[in-house]
Amino acid sequence: MLLGAMGAAALAPRARARQVPEFWHYLGAPGEIEAVKALMAVANSKYPNTPITDRVIPGSSAGVRQQVQVSLMGGVPPASYQLSAGYELRSTAATGRLAEVKDVWDEVHGDEIFSEGLRRTLSLSGSAYGIPIGVGIISNVFYNKAVFNQLKLSVPTSWDEFGEVCKALKAAGIHPLTSAQGPSWTTYQFYGPLISTLGVDGCWEFIRGNVAFNGPEMMRAFRLFGTQMAANFDPTWTGAKWSDGVDQMMRGRVGMYCVGDWASAYMKQRGWTPGVEYDLFYLPDLNKVSITQTDVAVVLKGEVQDTGKNFLRAIATPEAQEAFAKIKGGTAANTRTSAEIYDVLARRTFEKLGRSGDGYTTIPNPYLMLPTGFNIEFGTEVERFAAQQDERALVSAMNTLEGKRQQLRREDKFANF
Repeated sequence: MLLGAMGAAALAPRARARQVPEFWHYLGAPGEIEAVKALMAVANSKYPNTPITDRVIPGSSAGVRQQVQVSLMGGVPPASYQLSAGYELRSTAATGRLAEVKDVWDEVHGDEIFSEGLRRTLSLSGSAYGIPIGVGIISNVFYNKAVFNQLKLSVPTSWDEFGEVCKALKAAGIHPLTSAQGPSWTTYQFYGPLISTLGVDGCWEFIRGNVAFNGPEMMRAFRLFGTQMAANFDPTWTGAKWSDGVDQMMRGRVGMYCVGDWASAYMKQRGWTPGVEYDLFYLPDLNKVSITQTDVAVVLKGEVQDTGKNFLRAIATPEAQEAFAKIKGGTAANTRTSAEIYDVLARRTFEKLGRSGDGYTTIPNPYLMLPTGFNIEFGTEVERFAAQQDERALVSAMNTLEGKRQQLRREDKFANF
């Protein structure tokens, strides 16, 4: 993931390049780029004396990090750029290249406007290093309402009921579930069984590296994932993009799909109405749990870091969060954003995200919280097991991951979020 390359050795002192007042990001797809432009417009209206523009870096977060690294080693670095909350943010902050933004955090009342689970992912040793742009909810299960109505299916509230729904769908010649190729996509399907097995506190212990991979809890989680989720995937998922699964569900070939809430924006763009043609529910034991992944804007130290900080001040506001969320889809990170901007389904997830007490909580995507590289190995084993359903191979893989977990613990690589 190139985080290692951003360590002290790779970033030895050089002739410092001047910064440009730009925000670098990879949100270049239709809908995404328009959302960023709306975000920039709000920022520049609030801080006209420190104008900032955006630049799309094609690819993904890895591409942005690579370009930032190159710029720091002799190019022209930006004032601000996009990365993921969690381990990536902490690792990057530890290099010393990011400006500490606790002053911004305090001004915008970050401890009050962002959820407790999100706050855990944005700090390092009591200091803040980023402001969230938006939140993706990855624990929703979308379903085709016409299929459910035709088969007279009710939304399942337990794993037994979930299994019965899958049986009914299969009997009707419809694949119950689908996924997409790639370790990160398949882990979305794994988190329901993981939390059902470990609980919320246990999931945090897993993120901190305190749960044995070859122990009884993880093995139960994998077996629950195998029988309830992976065994019900349509046979084409191993070569599919995330949007292919949505298309399959819209055609009635797949009944349900556990995917990020950007899928709702995709369906709306294709003419479906939330709550009419499609709806959502939560997997068993997730009725009060929101699993999220968050894009964050950070500021690089340099001549125009004040421009970057003003950009962060602006994007924390309800106006900026609304402008971005209305176009891109997903949920505003600022829990004080008006619920009126959301459709009937997005409002449900937004209100759930903002609730506290009575068991309501937020957990960041565990994949993004594990040490870099190790998360890919973990996700790869989830994907391999989903594709092969081989118990002996699973035991071998879990023993291998356990050896690496113990080594990373000895090296103090896990973060104590």
